[in-house]
Amino acid sequence: AYAALMGRMTEQAKAALLMEDASPRRRLAAFVTANLNAPIIDQRVFSLWATFIGRAGADPTLARAHREGYLGFRNEVEGVVAEVLAAERRKPDASELRHHAIAINAIIDGLWIEGCLAGEMFSSGELAAIGIKAIEAELGLAPEKQFQEK
Repeated sequence: AYAALMGRMTEQAKAALLMEDASPRRRLAAFVTANLNAPIIDQRVFSLWATFIGRAGADPTLARAHREGYLGFRNEVEGVVAEVLAAERRKPDASELRHHAIAINAIIDGLWIEGCLAGEMFSSGELAAIGIKAIEAELGLAPEKQFQEK
């Protein structure tokens, strides 16, 4: 059930990457925005995730499912980051891509938790705008206001 939950969330976010004629930065912004809005930000989904993750340390099957879900998501992030940096004429090595993907995953996870637990405290699009800005900084990109929702 945990693998299905994580798979569904990753697939929902990946759907945002299927933008025709969009720049890599636009696709990255859409991916971040998808991760930081409904249906991925959802208190019920968070409760299910927390129940499973709390047991992962004691259950090798859950730990394996978590690791596979995490790596699948991180691989998606690495791919998008590679495209963004290539468009900026930068050629990161595998270690740099991994570093960026880990940091971006942490940014998204932290904001996702905030949105799930206290979504009413944030204006529409606020978490996505914060996430995009933080990820642009992580990647050393100049902010592009057109990607940030108000």
